[in-house]
Amino acid sequence: MEVPRKRPGGPAREWAGTAIAEPLVLYLETEPVTETYLEIIEVGSGRRVVTVIEILFPSNKAPGAGREAYVKKQREVLAARSNLVEIDLLRGGDPVLPVPRHLIPPSHRTPYLVSVRRGARPDLVWIYRAPLAERLPAILVPLRETDDDVPLDLQAVLDRAYESGAYDDLDYRAALDPPLDGADATWADSVLSGAGRRRASDP
Repeated sequence: MEVPRKRPGGPAREWAGTAIAEPLVLYLETEPVTETYLEIIEVGSGRRVVTVIEILFPSNKAPGAGREAYVKKQREVLAARSNLVEIDLLRGGDPVLPVPRHLIPPSHRTPYLVSVRRGARPDLVWIYRAPLAERLPAILVPLRETDDDVPLDLQAVLDRAYESGAYDDLDYRAALDPPLDGADATWADSVLSGAGRRRASDP
Protein backbone atom coordinates (compact mmCIF):
# COMPACT_ATOMS: atom_id res chain seq x y z
CA MET A 1 0.00 0.00 0.00
CA GLU A 2 1.35 3.39 -0.99
CA VAL A 3 1.34 6.14 1.63
CA PRO A 4 0.91 9.64 0.17
CA ARG A 5 3.14 12.30 1.65
CA LYS A 6 2.39 15.99 1.58
CA ARG A 7 5.24 18.40 1.12
CA PRO A 8 4.97 22.14 1.01
CA GLY A 9 6.11 23.98 -2.13
CA GLY A 10 8.27 22.41 -4.81
CA PRO A 11 9.43 18.91 -5.75
CA ALA A 12 12.12 18.67 -3.08
CA ARG A 13 13.04 20.04 0.32
CA GLU A 14 16.19 21.86 1.20
CA TRP A 15 18.64 20.52 3.80
CA ALA A 16 21.71 22.62 4.43
CA GLY A 17 21.55 23.89 0.85
CA THR A 18 21.07 20.44 -0.69
CA ALA A 19 17.82 19.48 -2.43
CA ILE A 20 16.53 16.29 -0.83
CA ALA A 21 14.58 13.95 -3.13
CA GLU A 22 11.12 12.95 -1.99
CA PRO A 23 10.95 9.18 -1.36
CA LEU A 24 7.99 6.92 -1.95
CA VAL A 25 6.95 5.38 1.40
CA LEU A 26 5.36 1.93 1.31
CA TYR A 27 3.79 -0.12 4.06
CA LEU A 28 5.00 -3.71 4.08
CA GLU A 29 2.93 -6.37 5.75
CA THR A 30 5.37 -8.23 7.94
CA GLU A 31 4.76 -11.66 9.36
CA PRO A 32 6.83 -12.55 12.41
CA VAL A 33 8.74 -15.82 12.20
CA THR A 34 7.39 -18.17 14.84
CA GLU A 35 9.20 -21.41 15.55
CA THR A 36 6.50 -23.82 16.58
CA TYR A 37 6.66 -27.25 18.16
CA LEU A 38 4.28 -29.77 19.63
CA GLU A 39 4.34 -31.08 23.18
CA ILE A 40 2.47 -34.14 24.41
CA ILE A 41 1.59 -33.58 28.07
CA GLU A 42 0.69 -36.10 30.78
CA VAL A 43 -2.25 -34.29 32.39
CA GLY A 44 -2.44 -36.34 35.57
CA SER A 45 1.17 -35.80 36.67
CA GLY A 46 1.53 -32.07 36.99
CA ARG A 47 1.56 -31.65 33.22
CA ARG A 48 4.84 -33.45 32.68
CA VAL A 49 6.11 -33.20 29.10
CA VAL A 50 6.11 -36.72 27.70
CA THR A 51 7.15 -36.05 24.09
CA VAL A 52 8.35 -33.03 22.14
CA ILE A 53 7.94 -32.98 18.35
CA GLU A 54 10.17 -30.47 16.58
CA ILE A 55 10.17 -29.43 12.91
CA LEU A 56 13.52 -27.80 12.26
CA PHE A 57 13.71 -24.19 11.08
CA PRO A 58 16.57 -22.65 9.08
CA SER A 59 17.73 -20.76 12.19
CA ASN A 60 18.20 -24.10 13.98
CA LYS A 61 20.78 -25.19 11.38
CA ALA A 62 22.61 -21.89 10.86
CA PRO A 63 25.51 -20.76 13.07
CA GLY A 64 24.44 -18.31 15.74
CA ALA A 65 22.00 -17.79 18.56
CA GLY A 66 19.17 -19.77 16.97
CA ARG A 67 21.25 -22.93 16.69
CA GLU A 68 22.69 -22.53 20.17
CA ALA A 69 19.23 -22.13 21.66
CA TYR A 70 17.99 -25.22 19.83
CA VAL A 71 20.90 -27.39 20.96
CA LYS A 72 20.29 -26.23 24.52
CA LYS A 73 16.65 -27.23 24.23
CA GLN A 74 17.67 -30.66 22.91
CA ARG A 75 19.73 -31.23 26.03
CA GLU A 76 16.99 -29.98 28.35
CA VAL A 77 14.37 -32.27 26.81
CA LEU A 78 16.55 -35.35 27.19
CA ALA A 79 17.72 -34.34 30.68
CA ALA A 80 14.04 -34.32 31.68
CA ARG A 81 13.77 -37.88 30.27
CA SER A 82 11.20 -36.74 27.74
CA ASN A 83 10.99 -38.20 24.24
CA LEU A 84 12.22 -36.05 21.36
CA VAL A 85 11.06 -36.38 17.75
CA GLU A 86 13.00 -34.19 15.30
CA ILE A 87 11.82 -33.73 11.71
CA ASP A 88 14.44 -32.20 9.41
CA LEU A 89 12.95 -31.25 6.02
CA LEU A 90 15.71 -28.74 5.25
CA ARG A 91 18.43 -29.70 2.79
CA GLY A 92 20.60 -26.73 3.65
CA GLY A 93 22.41 -25.75 6.81
CA ASP A 94 24.57 -27.65 9.24
CA PRO A 95 23.15 -30.91 10.63
CA VAL A 96 21.77 -30.62 14.14
CA LEU A 97 20.33 -34.11 14.62
CA PRO A 98 22.02 -36.28 17.26
CA VAL A 99 24.04 -38.58 14.99
CA PRO A 100 27.04 -37.33 12.98
CA ARG A 101 26.26 -37.80 9.29
CA HIS A 102 29.32 -40.01 8.66
CA LEU A 103 27.94 -42.56 11.15
CA ILE A 104 24.68 -42.91 9.25
CA PRO A 105 24.79 -45.73 6.65
CA PRO A 106 24.46 -44.57 3.01
CA SER A 107 21.02 -46.19 2.83
CA HIS A 108 19.74 -43.67 5.39
CA ARG A 109 21.83 -40.64 4.36
CA THR A 110 18.88 -38.99 2.64
CA PRO A 111 18.14 -35.29 1.97
CA TYR A 112 15.53 -35.30 4.72
CA LEU A 113 15.84 -37.14 8.01
CA VAL A 114 13.70 -37.88 11.04
CA SER A 115 15.13 -38.93 14.38
CA VAL A 116 13.43 -40.25 17.49
CA ARG A 117 15.04 -40.38 20.92
CA ARG A 118 13.35 -41.90 23.90
CA GLY A 119 13.84 -40.41 27.31
CA ALA A 120 14.15 -43.87 28.81
CA ARG A 121 16.88 -44.88 26.33
CA PRO A 122 19.07 -41.81 25.69
CA ASP A 123 21.80 -44.11 24.37
CA LEU A 124 19.74 -45.04 21.30
CA VAL A 125 18.42 -43.04 18.38
CA TRP A 126 15.92 -44.19 15.76
CA ILE A 127 16.63 -42.75 12.28
CA TYR A 128 13.95 -42.72 9.57
CA ARG A 129 15.14 -42.25 5.99
CA ALA A 130 13.28 -39.73 3.84
CA PRO A 131 14.41 -39.68 0.18
CA LEU A 132 13.22 -36.72 -1.85
CA ALA A 133 11.53 -38.84 -4.52
CA GLU A 134 9.53 -40.93 -2.06
CA ARG A 135 6.64 -40.22 0.26
CA LEU A 136 7.65 -39.02 3.69
CA PRO A 137 7.58 -41.93 6.11
CA ALA A 138 4.99 -42.83 8.66
CA ILE A 139 6.84 -42.93 11.98
CA LEU A 140 6.16 -44.14 15.50
CA VAL A 141 5.91 -41.46 18.16
CA PRO A 142 6.81 -42.66 21.67
CA LEU A 143 4.68 -41.79 24.67
CA ARG A 144 5.07 -43.00 28.24
CA GLU A 145 6.99 -46.22 28.77
CA THR A 146 3.73 -47.95 29.68
CA ASP A 147 1.98 -46.76 26.50
CA ASP A 148 2.14 -48.10 22.97
CA ASP A 149 3.76 -45.87 20.36
CA VAL A 150 1.37 -44.00 18.07
CA PRO A 151 1.81 -43.74 14.28
CA LEU A 152 2.26 -40.39 12.58
CA ASP A 153 1.97 -40.18 8.78
CA LEU A 154 4.28 -37.30 7.94
CA GLN A 155 3.29 -37.13 4.27
CA ALA A 156 -0.39 -36.80 5.18
CA VAL A 157 0.47 -33.99 7.62
CA LEU A 158 2.57 -32.19 4.99
CA ASP A 159 -0.15 -32.54 2.35
CA ARG A 160 -2.70 -31.04 4.72
CA ALA A 161 -0.38 -28.14 5.60
CA TYR A 162 0.32 -27.49 1.90
CA GLU A 163 -3.36 -27.36 1.04
CA SER A 164 -4.51 -25.25 3.98
CA GLY A 165 -1.50 -22.93 3.85
CA ALA A 166 -2.11 -21.81 0.24
CA TYR A 167 1.41 -22.75 -0.85
CA ASP A 168 0.22 -23.60 -4.36
CA ASP A 169 1.27 -20.16 -5.62
CA LEU A 170 5.00 -20.83 -5.14
CA ASP A 171 7.22 -20.11 -8.14
CA TYR A 172 8.60 -23.53 -9.01
CA ARG A 173 10.63 -22.08 -11.90
CA ALA A 174 13.11 -20.47 -9.53
CA ALA A 175 16.46 -22.15 -8.94
CA LEU A 176 16.72 -24.07 -5.68
CA ASP A 177 19.16 -23.15 -2.95
CA PRO A 178 20.94 -25.43 -2.36
CA PRO A 179 20.52 -26.98 -5.83
CA LEU A 180 19.50 -30.59 -6.29
CA ASP A 181 22.01 -33.12 -7.56
CA GLY A 182 21.81 -35.98 -10.01
CA ALA A 183 18.78 -38.20 -9.80
CA ASP A 184 16.93 -35.84 -7.44
CA ALA A 185 17.24 -32.97 -9.93
CA THR A 186 15.99 -35.17 -12.77
CA TRP A 187 13.08 -36.40 -10.67
CA ALA A 188 12.07 -32.88 -9.60
CA ASP A 189 12.19 -31.59 -13.20
CA SER A 190 10.01 -34.49 -14.33
CA VAL A 191 7.41 -33.95 -11.60
CA LEU A 192 7.21 -30.17 -12.08
CA SER A 193 7.14 -30.39 -15.88
CA GLY A 194 4.41 -33.02 -15.71
CA ALA A 195 2.35 -30.76 -13.44
CA GLY A 196 2.84 -27.78 -15.75
CA ARG A 197 4.83 -25.86 -13.13
CA ARG A 198 8.12 -25.78 -15.01
CA ARG A 199 9.28 -25.82 -18.65
CA ALA A 200 12.40 -27.49 -20.00
CA SER A 201 13.95 -24.03 -20.51
CA ASP A 202 13.50 -23.02 -16.86
CA PRO A 203 16.51 -23.20 -14.48
